Amino acid sequence: MGPSQSRPGGHFVYNEIKKKFFDRFNVVFDEGPTWSQHGLSTKKQLLDGLPKDLKDQLAPATTDFDVEDIAKDDPVTRPSRSRNPTPRFAPMFTFKTISDDEEKTTAAMPKPAEESKTAPAHHEYSLCEVAYKAFAAAEELVSKVLTPATFKQAMASPQRAHWLAGTKSELQSLRQYGVYTIKQVPPGTPLIQTKWVYRIKTDEHGKVTRYKVRLVAKGFTQREGIHFKATFAPVARLASFRTLLAVAANLGLTLRQLDFTCAYLHADLHEELWIRPPPGIQVPAGYGWKLNKALYGLRQAGREWYITLDKTIQSFGFHRCNADPCVYIRVNPNDPTKLVILLVYVDDVIMASNWPEAADKLVTELNKKFNVKDLGFLKWFLGMLITRDPKTGAIHISQAQYTEQLLKRFGFWDSKAQATPADPAKPLTNLPAKYEPTPAEAAEISTDDGGDVIGSLLYAACVTRADISAVVGFLARAMSAPRLVHVQAAKRCMRYLRGTINHGLTYRKTSKPLFAHVDSNWAGDDERRSTSGYVFWLAGSLISWASKKQRSVSISSCEAEYYAASLAAAEAKWLRTLLAELQQVCRKATTIYEDNTGCIRLSKDPCSHTKSKHIAIRHHFVREAVEANIVELIYIKTTDNIADLFTKVLGKTNFKKFANTFMTNH
Repeated sequence: MGPSQSRPGGHFVYNEIKKKFFDRFNVVFDEGPTWSQHGLSTKKQLLDGLPKDLKDQLAPATTDFDVEDIAKDDPVTRPSRSRNPTPRFAPMFTFKTISDDEEKTTAAMPKPAEESKTAPAHHEYSLCEVAYKAFAAAEELVSKVLTPATFKQAMASPQRAHWLAGTKSELQSLRQYGVYTIKQVPPGTPLIQTKWVYRIKTDEHGKVTRYKVRLVAKGFTQREGIHFKATFAPVARLASFRTLLAVAANLGLTLRQLDFTCAYLHADLHEELWIRPPPGIQVPAGYGWKLNKALYGLRQAGREWYITLDKTIQSFGFHRCNADPCVYIRVNPNDPTKLVILLVYVDDVIMASNWPEAADKLVTELNKKFNVKDLGFLKWFLGMLITRDPKTGAIHISQAQYTEQLLKRFGFWDSKAQATPADPAKPLTNLPAKYEPTPAEAAEISTDDGGDVIGSLLYAACVTRADISAVVGFLARAMSAPRLVHVQAAKRCMRYLRGTINHGLTYRKTSKPLFAHVDSNWAGDDERRSTSGYVFWLAGSLISWASKKQRSVSISSCEAEYYAASLAAAEAKWLRTLLAELQQVCRKATTIYEDNTGCIRLSKDPCSHTKSKHIAIRHHFVREAVEANIVELIYIKTTDNIADLFTKVLGKTNFKKFANTFMTNH
């Protein structure tokens, strides 16, 4: 047994063999310079045997040093147990630029314990304190790896060596691609601020694969007309991604993933921009960095990268789709059944093809112009785990890891699972106008991380968890003034995800064409506005869905359904255009299942009477789509309309009935 330590609730002693602490009372131990009972080591031996990361955590690390001191040439000494002092700030690496000493990069060590007024030095800890702190530090390292927010925190963190290596790699990339040149700053030129951004990259199993460091410009300091002109840059829609998976499942296409390293650094700039060197970098007085290439964080960086990549891809014979400018296709002129499809999401590329020669040639050509990583078969994309059955070719996507992190972040990992995301007996809309919470309710509402919870749930609902779309939509509308019922519903939704963490969407080879369900919840909102919901199916699962509040009040359920049908018709036309460009032409009108006969008649006959003459012109788009044979509205019973799940909170029976039609456990 080890020595005791007084803590609230009793005295604790540490058993080195069992690796546990035990409560003991009225026990006195002699904390002499050595300790041999039961084989326990001395304090020095215990400290020497600890891993380096734990030693760093035991050290009273502080981050209150000045960044400007990092690059000073004069070494600052720190006390040492030996008689020969060692430098406190040891230069880790130095880069030479214009001349030998114009630019230096050094890394700061945390200040010694003696400079801290509150934390004791190593030799001031008792043996039990050392053991207890080692145990706590080990638990912290196992449970969570902290991501630093600033350069100071990175230099004082236990993962300091990893962050230094990442910083060095980033600086080498900047020089390799000629991103900047050190020049004397013209008088009166404003400098854009910069910072280091740290990110821990993990694989589909949650294992840390990389400590990524990125130099980012503070774009909010840029001024329009001086530092930039246009900033828009498209990214692929999530519906396009799911459509690509459905097409790949139907045609048996191979899915590969490419990643551009330091993508933005390949894009040229058309404006003259100067930035201040980041923390840890020293340049002569009056000098700065003149940018030659785009840098992450600049307002126009995304646009310049997209333009550069778009020109390159089209030069290789690819056609850019009009439906989504981030989707490209190339068809073999001698065999139209062979094709290569690209989907670009900033610097990540998904390639679906049954033409391996063209796919390999594309990777080779891209690698000549950019630094491209071929990640092999698609398995991890935007926080989604993608798996494929080698026998049937079915593709399954889920967000199990993202959901797990979400639940652990907000403390719901050990909670009891719920069968549905919300309770229909506790309505989330059409609540009384006056609401005065009790002190207990007000305390629960104020302590709830409502914004973070809803934002995290919203991402899951938009990517794979279509079954929570309606509930999350209702909660998002109440974010400005939440009530206790909304807080409780958000918690229930988290518990529902705990029980369905592995649920996702599965795409299989089918002969069914594109079709949809549409529905509306008449006057179901606090403002008496209706909620539209639609779902589109392809390859046996959903590729697009929505649960949206309508812009205006409907005076009848027929009008509300007509508005929802118009919204679905617009989505149908876009999906048909995208599929046609992917060589999957829809020969017949897309079937949209609707449970309101009045809406169906109104879409076919251009009648005008007191109940429909006031409908806005934009909502008559569905009638035009029906006349053009783009869509066809077919009646379906309300009890069979899956879109009902996207308009209101359903009970357990109906919810399970509808959700199980598209959500699969893998």
